[in-house]
Amino acid sequence: MRHFLVGIISAASLGFASQTALAQEINISYSEDLLEEFEDSYGEKEKAVLEEALTYRLMKTVEKDDLDISRIDIVIEDVSPNRPTYEQVRTRPGLDQFRSVSIGGAKLTGSVYGEDGEILTESKYKSYSHSINDARFGSTWWDAKRAFWGFSKRVSKDIKSS
Repeated sequence: MRHFLVGIISAASLGFASQTALAQEINISYSEDLLEEFEDSYGEKEKAVLEEALTYRLMKTVEKDDLDISRIDIVIEDVSPNRPTYEQVRTRPGLDQFRSVSIGGAKLTGSVYGEDGEILTESKYKSYSHSINDARFGSTWWDAKRAFWGFSKRVSKDIKSS
């Protein structure tokens, strides 16, 4: 019974926390070159995976650091997977989704707006693996998601220092 009550309390508090985090607007777009890369190689559905990961990371940072913002506009300038995407495996027979590994990461730029609509800060962040050994045990977008974490930390730091 105790675990059931803890679960209800946790679910209720998560619902309340997500309501406050959803008050922020997060707009994600892509560079022209990257849009072509999704169309030609990665597959369009991978954009949804990346957008979900980036939105989640930013919302957690905004909530944790209690940032007073209304909107974040982000451009993913570049992104590289650590493992082949489903589309790459589908279109290139012989490509091994599990044993093929590469250096991944992402480059992002963003503008953060306050409640009054003024730009609070403009942030840039870029992070890629230094070694292929770093990517051996990660998922398809492992290093890109690490770059999203770094970008969200950079945004928080830039807001606090402005």
